[in-house]
Amino acid sequence: MTPDLRVLYVDDDDDIRTIATMALRIDAGMDVRAVSSGQEALDMLEREPWRPDVILLDVMMPGMDGFELHAALGERDDLGEAKTIFMTARASRAGLDEYVATGADGVILKPFDPMTLATKVRAVVARPG
Repeated sequence: MTPDLRVLYVDDDDDIRTIATMALRIDAGMDVRAVSSGQEALDMLEREPWRPDVILLDVMMPGMDGFELHAALGERDDLGEAKTIFMTARASRAGLDEYVATGADGVILKPFDPMTLATKVRAVVARPG
């Protein structure tokens, strides 16, 4: 199967990044790349022609957090209609509202179920808007 969805996953936790990447790759239609920081994501986008259709952002990362990275990505002209999804353990209603207010397309709560992660990502991508 030829991948139909390019996914960039940004998370500073090596174990979570590995599990999420493996979980997303269960879906043969996903071309997944993972990096460990916001700066690494920006550097990759500068040097490679590959562009994601969806970007999964950990919220709490050292240096550049998920909100700062989301803002930096929003300033780029080369990402087209790429969707952004925050991944967080912060599950309060106020916290979720904060993510939506940034213009993110969705939120996936941690801990996530590896067996349903790809399905949840596809559900967000399929939403209109």
